[in-house]
Amino acid sequence: MFLLLIVCQSINSQQNFNFRNFTRAGNNISSNNIRLVAEDQFGRIWTVTDHSLNFFNGFWSTVSVSDTATYLLFVDKNEIWIATDTGIHQGVLDLSRIDWIDHYTTENGLLANRIHTMIQRKNGEIWVGTSFGVNRFDGQSWQIALNKETHIIYEDGDSDLWLIHNTTPNFLSHFNGTNHLTFGLNDGLPNSHIQTIGQDGDGNIWISTGVLLPDDPIGFLPDLIRYDSTIFHQQANIFKAINRTITRLFADPSGWIYLATAGNETVASHLWIYNQDTGELEEISGQKMG
Repeated sequence: MFLLLIVCQSINSQQNFNFRNFTRAGNNISSNNIRLVAEDQFGRIWTVTDHSLNFFNGFWSTVSVSDTATYLLFVDKNEIWIATDTGIHQGVLDLSRIDWIDHYTTENGLLANRIHTMIQRKNGEIWVGTSFGVNRFDGQSWQIALNKETHIIYEDGDSDLWLIHNTTPNFLSHFNGTNHLTFGLNDGLPNSHIQTIGQDGDGNIWISTGVLLPDDPIGFLPDLIRYDSTIFHQQANIFKAINRTITRLFADPSGWIYLATAGNETVASHLWIYNQDTGELEEISGQKMG
């Protein structure tokens, strides 16, 4: 799967955009396979690719890491946390260098060294998902939060956690700090292949599903679901217009929902905006990697 980094700038309230594309050949990014984009404490944009890390400060620079990076967090005023396939590296970041201060592995309490996902919660704790379960870091040590494979962790506006698992029959978990609920096919979810999860301004949880193949980013079993805290609703009208697996979604404060799909040399990646108030769905970009 290939993802193209596209930077867009909103021009006005009518949702007009300017786009600037960055690629390996044209802009010295280490790879066109972008796994994650994040902003650090100094306003620089970072990418996690399948080869290394990059950051943009007027031009792209590469930060080599000895391990394969899987996730990236910027914590507090100047900390950088990099999840890899051999544990988690913690460092202090400034404008010109990273001073590494710790490397956490199973010897420090992690359930596995390969990290699938990592977030910082609103209470400051670091949570990570691995093939053997979930750990949380309380600032002093790693604790076991859940003994169940987890590859996505999402914290909603109420500080509840949503966790995605490769398990059946229940593959979606909801933890509100006291109760731990699980959901699956019997609860109205169409399939277990969850790609991304988010929340809109009305508190609805949005979930996209689908299986992506290396030679077919459109995938199969794609769907888009909205959960209103009671029922999972399939958004057939949106999905039929997009007709491919949604790999990322984001809801901005105004209520617009941004939906992204993957692409490669022959199939264009796309970015869509959905207006919940009017029901309008607009395609705002389409870009091939070739």
